[in-house]
Amino acid sequence: MPLSRLVGECIKGASFDMLVPVPSHVQRVAERKYNPAQLLARRLSLLCGLPCVNALYKSEHTERQTLLDRRQRMANLRGSFRPTAAGLRLVPGRCVLLVDDVYTTGATSHCCVQSLLSMGARCVDVAVIAYTPKNPTGSTLVLNLCHKNPDT
Repeated sequence: MPLSRLVGECIKGASFDMLVPVPSHVQRVAERKYNPAQLLARRLSLLCGLPCVNALYKSEHTERQTLLDRRQRMANLRGSFRPTAAGLRLVPGRCVLLVDDVYTTGATSHCCVQSLLSMGARCVDVAVIAYTPKNPTGSTLVLNLCHKNPDT
């Protein structure tokens, strides 16, 4: 997977304690047969030597986000990302790199970051391999790191 190597090079040397993939609901995984964020995070784990921890799960099968604006996406996802037992044990006090495949409005990242911070993460950064035109930043970077630290 060439994209994982590129992202791996970008995060090499950063001070993360673990990688956490954005979870998909079990029904969505059954439909697709895979979770793209989890595949990317597992590959990055091998490349960077960081543990890949399934710290979150998606508790609700929500409406597809594709036709929703940011406000609707936030409402659609609110409360749907919950901590796993492993997450509750391993996340507190750690710096986490949340891994996702696509950034559109930031609603998914925001909800996951909030869950990780509420679990006691010291800091959470977000890495994505692509963004959609709905992303207002206009960035052309393959890796989009957004620092989310409760102290700032």
